Amino acid sequence: MIEVLGFKDDNILVFSDIKKSGFEELGRAAAVAFSIGNKGYIATGIDSNSNRLNDIWEYDPASDTWTEKEPMPPGLERYGAIGFATQSKGYVGMGLDNNYDPL
Repeated sequence: MIEVLGFKDDNILVFSDIKKSGFEELGRAAAVAFSIGNKGYIATGIDSNSNRLNDIWEYDPASDTWTEKEPMPPGLERYGAIGFATQSKGYVGMGLDNNYDPL
């Protein structure tokens, strides 16, 4: 389940919960999301077992499928990061690592 969040007046608003095929996991919080072209991406975050994540998933709405992409290098697991895209590239930065140290 993916929770799509937005912000208004410093309050978190839940717009919807989306269940899409192929994205099976324990749950994820503090991830980043961005889009490139017609595809959406979710990366990093923390799972329901408090594991910091370095994986990257691509969603293709045309086929309603998720594809796991090459993860970020070991040691770059993080949550609470920032993510954005420009043209054809996505970027993930900052956040907290496994020792709760800011990156």
